[in-house]
Amino acid sequence: MPHNLKKVPIFSDLPEDILEAISVMVEEKLYADGAVIFSEGQAGATFYVIRQGEVIISKLKALAILQSGDFFGEMSLIDQSPRSASAIAKGKVILYALSRNNFQELLNSNLQAAQIFIFKLLETLVQRLRQTDRELVTVYETGKIIASFFDLKKTCIMVLHKIMEATESAEAGMIVVWNEFSREFEVQAQANLPPAELDRITLDAQDPLIKCLLDTKEYLLIKELNADERFNLKSARPYYGPSIIASPLVSRDIFIGFIILLNKDKTNAFSLDQVNMLSGIAAQVSQAVENIKHQEEEKSRQRLQNLKQL
Repeated sequence: MPHNLKKVPIFSDLPEDILEAISVMVEEKLYADGAVIFSEGQAGATFYVIRQGEVIISKLKALAILQSGDFFGEMSLIDQSPRSASAIAKGKVILYALSRNNFQELLNSNLQAAQIFIFKLLETLVQRLRQTDRELVTVYETGKIIASFFDLKKTCIMVLHKIMEATESAEAGMIVVWNEFSREFEVQAQANLPPAELDRITLDAQDPLIKCLLDTKEYLLIKELNADERFNLKSARPYYGPSIIASPLVSRDIFIGFIILLNKDKTNAFSLDQVNMLSGIAAQVSQAVENIKHQEEEKSRQRLQNLKQL
């Protein structure tokens, strides 16, 4: 029996005899960084659980990033439809694989084990759907906020409020936008961060977090800040915490700001699902910043034109 199977959430609550019946049919598979586990359109015949590493689920672009304990390809146990997306290893990945043939064998030989496993699978899928619904509603409501207001600060304040409302593990956060005229980052909205402390610091590209966002233009998921080798933090900042998620604001491939959420007390406080939601909202905010700037420029041109006609 795979020695770590009991530690995987979807298997952890199964009785020992049921776990034993399933484990003899599970195969352990290793994938190198960038390896394609399966491609969109390919016939599905295997269900996977991640033992170690991360897997990118992609359909032209990344849809989700799954991590240890997550599972994917579950529909292949039920039907033979083609895969609806591709799955690609991110870093070294170890998977537990259960083929449809082995699952059918389990159904025939130990119906109780199969029923308990299916119930656990459905229970997890329902939780996923609820979380996905919540995230989609948040992204949708954020879009409505952005479409309704044309003041950058007011828009950012309302968007951050909505993000904090939807992200239970976030204890504080801020939205920061680059000001092209003053040539500095400006806090447009903040939640539960001391204003006096924010006023005393300078937000610049030398800050390790900002520099990482600026250099990569990709999200950050920091599970334990002090143990993260990417950062050499010499001084505390009010927006540092044991757990942090952040997403850059990017317009026409130009870095124009960022959103940061943090938990001040806990490590591993955020999930990749929350990162995916934040990234979607960041894309909306980036477009809003661009639109509002264009509107302000148009108003300035109109005022100048009116002055010339006087």
